[in-house]
Amino acid sequence: IARTVYRALTGNYDGLQMPVIYSDNMVLQREKPLRIAGTANAGEKVTVSIAGQKGEAITASDGKWSVILPPMKAGGPYTLSISAESGKLDYTNILIGEVWLCSGQSNMEMRMMGNAAQPIDNSLETLLNSGNYRDRIRFITVPRTNDTERRTDFEKRKWEVSSPETTIDCSAAAYFFARQLTESLHLPVGLVINSWGGSAIEAWMDEPTLKTVEGMDIEAAKNPKRGVHQRLECLYNSMLWPVKNFTAKGFLWYQGESNISNYQFYAPMMTAMVQLWRNVWEAPDMPFYYVQIAPYKYENSSNTGAALLREAQMEALKTIPN
Repeated sequence: IARTVYRALTGNYDGLQMPVIYSDNMVLQREKPLRIAGTANAGEKVTVSIAGQKGEAITASDGKWSVILPPMKAGGPYTLSISAESGKLDYTNILIGEVWLCSGQSNMEMRMMGNAAQPIDNSLETLLNSGNYRDRIRFITVPRTNDTERRTDFEKRKWEVSSPETTIDCSAAAYFFARQLTESLHLPVGLVINSWGGSAIEAWMDEPTLKTVEGMDIEAAKNPKRGVHQRLECLYNSMLWPVKNFTAKGFLWYQGESNISNYQFYAPMMTAMVQLWRNVWEAPDMPFYYVQIAPYKYENSSNTGAALLREAQMEALKTIPN
């Protein structure tokens, strides 16, 4: 508390600092206005430059600043330079290409190494050849936390370059998507992976959004007895919010098993969630891709449970544009 008061009174926010999602080897979004955001001491001028483009901002009284750079073509490697009176940061080996946010439950979280008795098809060949994509595929994985408060950053992660040593820990679904995309478009692809196994869709949205879904039991959704990965707002606060300022092309979503029990609300919940995410990114037409869950008799579900959820996912196509 004393540190917060000191910062508010003096305007000193420990100088120029950037969220962890900015690191060497990252991919920045092409052909869209590019937001770069961080903190510095109040009133400082911050200058951001990359690939011949430059932007400036004055740090606000709360220490925050944001620069919007004009759209840039795919390419690289470049150096992203950020400077202020209190410091200078240079990020190297930066590529400009497609950035996709990859969320969901274990379907998306499952790494290329696979799980016990659950191998990934063609994973060994994929790992063997992953070094060929070091200048085309990069990824960063947001770590889990049991903290339910909204967080603006996370720790101990960095952008990884595609290689056998790193790709083994990458989301398999996300990596295969990136590989197909870079082969089709011939440009770099960056993956921001923020999934959580077993998570319910309610955890990925805020309370005002869920309240728009008629018939939902809000009190049950935010019951403290539910795990943080299934409780209303928890993953929206801890896994989505820390990356909200990172400009991206679109969303990838692979989730549904944890909502078989309330499948009748799934289509309107997903529709509301997509609208919320697009609002957060200030991009009303931001593409949203998702996968229907696999045919399987899940524990505590009837033989038709998964089919009814898949049907709800299909119905969502009618209510979610783009």
